[in-house]
Amino acid sequence: MKSIGAILRGIFLSLIVGLLLAFGIMWPISEAFFSPEMIGRAGWMIVLLGFACAVAFYFGGMISSYHAPSRRQLHGVLVAPLTFLISPAINLATGKGAFPQVDEVPGAPLLVALFLLVAIIAAYVGARRGKALHEHNAQYLRRRAATERARKVRTQTNEE
Repeated sequence: MKSIGAILRGIFLSLIVGLLLAFGIMWPISEAFFSPEMIGRAGWMIVLLGFACAVAFYFGGMISSYHAPSRRQLHGVLVAPLTFLISPAINLATGKGAFPQVDEVPGAPLLVALFLLVAIIAAYVGARRGKALHEHNAQYLRRRAATERARKVRTQTNEE
């Protein structure tokens, strides 16, 4: 259950960060500083959404890896493919097909594969960082506990 909880934390964090970056920060800034013709170009928005995807899955992989009970990197990396599987599952449940309208747009399957690759790479990097953070914090807590034990021993010997 802790593994599922860790992965779900990563998925929810990546979705929240991705939405905040894409629609809360990047979209209003691009509307304010760029012309409507430039905003309408798909290339510009693909780059911005790719950046938002990478940042979101970096943090999602990091938090999942940090909170995982074991196999930290695996839990962090799993955030990306499991998130990728949620959308087709919802689409199939609603009867629209796994990837509606992807076949109609030229280059869309390649774009979907590119975003999945970006998400997996970012989640992997985040998972490595989450694992390193957990190891660092665990080492710090062990040193702190050892210091506290030594302090208690010194105060007990001084009292006697």
